Amino acid sequence: MQNSEDGARFLNDGTPWPTEPHKANLDEGVYSWDNFEDAQNYLKLKQRRTNVDLNIYEFKVSNENLAKMKNLDMTKLSDDAIDAFFNNHAKLNGGNPNHGLEYIRRGTNIGVENYFHSSVFKYLNFTK
Repeated sequence: MQNSEDGARFLNDGTPWPTEPHKANLDEGVYSWDNFEDAQNYLKLKQRRTNVDLNIYEFKVSNENLAKMKNLDMTKLSDDAIDAFFNNHAKLNGGNPNHGLEYIRRGTNIGVENYFHSSVFKYLNFTK
């Protein structure tokens, strides 16, 4: 979900990529939810906290391209391993996002969040 300005970036080439820690915690790229229901729940939560007009943008990535990406599924890691990863690589934790990964899945209290590095943006087919 994005405001209309960021949504327009996704419908084009994705640039300029936000670099602020709260928008690029694991590095520049696309952060998304596993499914539309989780995106809607997050949208409702954000709308309670801010007056910004936000929209949900959907995209698809082929299984073939997804399988080629260097990835990490944090939903299969221990809490200690997840903490270590975020301490080393998350900007919000003072880390350096030099993990070299293109796709990361992680569980949150809302659902599973996905991160796609900006280098694989060409494989993400966005629609509004």
